[in-house]
Amino acid sequence: MQQFDFVTDLYILDLTHEYVIRIGESYNMLQNFLNFEKIPKLRTLKVKHMFVTDEFLEKVSNMKLQSLMFIGCTFLISKDTVQTVQQCKQIEVTFGESYENICFNRCGRFYTHISPPAHKQMIKIQVNINKCVKLRNLAVNMGEYANVMPSDQIVGGLRYLTLGKMNCDRLLSSFRCYGTTPEYLSIDIFDLKLAVSFLKEINRNELKHLVLICVTHGHSLKTCDASNLLNLDFAALKVLEIDAGGIYNKLSSGSTSEIQMRKLETLIIRHLYLDEKLLKMITELEMLKHLEICIANRYFGPRILHRQLSNLKGPIEKLLVSSELTIYELVRSIEPLKMLKEFRIDGRSIQSSFDSLANQNYDKCQPAKVDANEQNLMESKNVVHLKLHTLHVSVDSTYEELIKLMLCQDFEAFADIKKLVIDVIAILSKDNQVSSESSPELLNNLIKNIFETFKQLDVLVFCYKSFHISEEEAHILREFFSSRCKSLKERCEWSDECNEEQTIFELYK
Repeated sequence: MQQFDFVTDLYILDLTHEYVIRIGESYNMLQNFLNFEKIPKLRTLKVKHMFVTDEFLEKVSNMKLQSLMFIGCTFLISKDTVQTVQQCKQIEVTFGESYENICFNRCGRFYTHISPPAHKQMIKIQVNINKCVKLRNLAVNMGEYANVMPSDQIVGGLRYLTLGKMNCDRLLSSFRCYGTTPEYLSIDIFDLKLAVSFLKEINRNELKHLVLICVTHGHSLKTCDASNLLNLDFAALKVLEIDAGGIYNKLSSGSTSEIQMRKLETLIIRHLYLDEKLLKMITELEMLKHLEICIANRYFGPRILHRQLSNLKGPIEKLLVSSELTIYELVRSIEPLKMLKEFRIDGRSIQSSFDSLANQNYDKCQPAKVDANEQNLMESKNVVHLKLHTLHVSVDSTYEELIKLMLCQDFEAFADIKKLVIDVIAILSKDNQVSSESSPELLNNLIKNIFETFKQLDVLVFCYKSFHISEEEAHILREFFSSRCKSLKERCEWSDECNEEQTIFELYK
């Protein structure tokens, strides 16, 4: 490795990580890639999906870094320190005062499935951060094998705190974090009551972004009463994310009648059932600009949404709705939202639209441009034209279905958009199998239909999960875009949302 005196920030991602154990190859450990003597000015190290030994972890803790992030990594014991079957190796790492950001997120420990139970307890990690007097950002989301117990002094200085399920109960119930005054707080916990009790005790005056994850599973309906949370006063809160998704959960407003979050600008809710009373309170939020609602239940949720979406009083600029509402119902619901600039629909609404049309005796989805007779002209007068800038479409359909979608009369409501983003979850063949080699002609027809439908379009973006896109598809996109646009940008980047690498094509017309 040559000298890199100019490098201060380093990001390492190993995409082969999750496949290494399955195929029996030697693992790619982090120390195989790094020689810190060659990068003396390093201040930020971000590592994703790598194997990390105890020796490396101890070494990096002694460095004068400012930011250290391990995301989706696996910790294991180096060959020189392997213990006997009956022993347990405890790794204790003490971070120095230079650290401002420490993150252990979705990390695990390595053991083979054929090892005896004693072997599976070989590694425990004790993280000591009590010397980190400059620490402002702490993220701990690991299993019970890891232990992080910050002192009151360190907790008092934290501004960004993320606690995962296995660590959350232990830290919150021990009163270890009550002295924090966070701007960002993320809690992943089984017991929502414990999270609310914690929120009651801490200083919430500077809290701007709150993430609550309370996913439970079972075989009976469990109501998640959010009234105690909604009754708390959050003077500065601008972003609230609630994921209380479990299979049989219902999010209820309980006895509360008003949300005490007057400055809230972004609200993201993922749930199975949503109380209509709660949704009505959401419509009363006067500062709300960004709303995302994902309701899994197909029987009650869509009808509630259909009734309430048009009543949103806030200056909504960005809206994502994941439900069984058809495109026609969505368009009619959001038509009154005059400040809406960005809208997103997913495969559930697309499939509901196709199912609805299939069950009708007449076809609402016949494109007006096919026949320019008087009847079609009359029908076109009823088409709503939304003044959006950006439309996001998340699809898991065939290219044939996407072409049909472009021709749908209800889809003409989006005809004036300037930017179209298509998140391709997985292009399926007609037998619902992931298609490795999609027809070049179909893909070409799809792109042509997009430009015919959206005549004002300036930017077209295709986002693929990297392992879904074939070389042939990539070549078609490059060739076609190059002949039709001013410029084409192609890039690969990691998506935290889907926890995978994406291949992104951006066409500028």
